[in-house]
Amino acid sequence: MKKILILSLWGALCGTFTLAQAFAAPPLNTADRGRSAAAAWKATDLGFHDSMSNMKIDLIDKSGQTSVRSLHMKVLEKPTAETGDQILMRFVAPRNVKGTSVLIHSKVGTSDDVWLLLPALRRTKRIAAADKSGSFAGSEFSYEDIGSMELANYKYEWLGEEACDQLTCAIVKQTPLYPYSGYNFIIVRYDTSQFRQMKIEFFDRKDQLVKTLQLGGYQKYKNKHWRAETMSMSNHITGKKSILKMTDYKFGIGLLAREFRPRQLKELLD
Repeated sequence: MKKILILSLWGALCGTFTLAQAFAAPPLNTADRGRSAAAAWKATDLGFHDSMSNMKIDLIDKSGQTSVRSLHMKVLEKPTAETGDQILMRFVAPRNVKGTSVLIHSKVGTSDDVWLLLPALRRTKRIAAADKSGSFAGSEFSYEDIGSMELANYKYEWLGEEACDQLTCAIVKQTPLYPYSGYNFIIVRYDTSQFRQMKIEFFDRKDQLVKTLQLGGYQKYKNKHWRAETMSMSNHITGKKSILKMTDYKFGIGLLAREFRPRQLKELLD
């Protein structure tokens, strides 16, 4: 969820930067420097090819009551000039949502394509671009939040640096360029040592802070790819929180492109 997750996760332009270059000699303007920070993060994720993992989402209401959803997630890396990664998530519990599946084709320069498989109706429906700011599975994550965060989809502004626990974080303002975003801008804190996203703040069309995502428990896979094991999204308007926990990562398992085709979703019903 990396547009945030799965949370977190991914652009062809990353290859023009090395991790050392990104922070070594700051570019002349704040836009270039902000983009360099995001590119350094993206570069750590290039070349993973595909992955599988398990996900649990704790939905916590403002009174502290918790409900749990469990999912299985597959990701196929497809970085091109027009497309980003493809993500397939299938609910395995609780019973009332079991089998519900979400397929995301991340896009560059336009809204992601999202399909929802509804087992009870035995049909697949496409989520309209204008509806992607809606809640994902009743959580504080939106459909927009769970796609891949592509570099070319944002305008960047470097805001400075600050301490992040024992680390130093670059603070970057990112303004969505794709249509129908639910956010006016987001502010991302990137760890300047390992180039990981540590915190993301989401601001609505009135420039009001509506949500904050904290990422932690990072593990490195294949000596390059960082994955946050815990992603906690707090909604400052509703007082609700959703905690996403990732486990059992596997990489390079040979997933096929046809598994991520919308017309294949109905095969999951069998």
